[in-house]
Amino acid sequence: MKLTLDRLCISSRTICPQCQQKIDNGEVGQIDIEIGNILLNVAKSQKYLSKLTLTNIIETKKSVYLVVETGGVKLLKQAGDHLLNKLKDYKQKDYVFIEQTDNPKKLMEDLLEPIVPVGTSTVMLPPDGEKELKVQIKKKDKDNLEINSTELSQVTRAILGLYAHYAYV
Repeated sequence: MKLTLDRLCISSRTICPQCQQKIDNGEVGQIDIEIGNILLNVAKSQKYLSKLTLTNIIETKKSVYLVVETGGVKLLKQAGDHLLNKLKDYKQKDYVFIEQTDNPKKLMEDLLEPIVPVGTSTVMLPPDGEKELKVQIKKKDKDNLEINSTELSQVTRAILGLYAHYAYV
């Protein structure tokens, strides 16, 4: 299992200089240690989790997003309620498992499931020419969105490096 910090640092709670630098840079935080510890403990009984690679943890007001490499979502879902209960004991939030991707369309499909976006496009915002992701959603789906615009932006910024907003068509 690969985590956002070294396994030894997580399990011993003694942080090496390399991991300390990640913490100082703001790349990771206390949540990475806690969730890493939970995953390591669950992996003792769920051996298939040893194949998991966790690339990022994104915490928003409502949810915690665990970003994993290809195939990781299937492994996390296979762990089922056992893993979810341990995670919820740590923080009473929704936990969302998503795969790392550079493809905005795939990321939106994963985040908004079961709602299918009409389209996604990258737009340039004046005056600086900053890029932002525009996600088109049918108006009828507006009330069924489980992720608000602010959270969507936080997640897309962490994964793709772009803020995002909804457009209703």
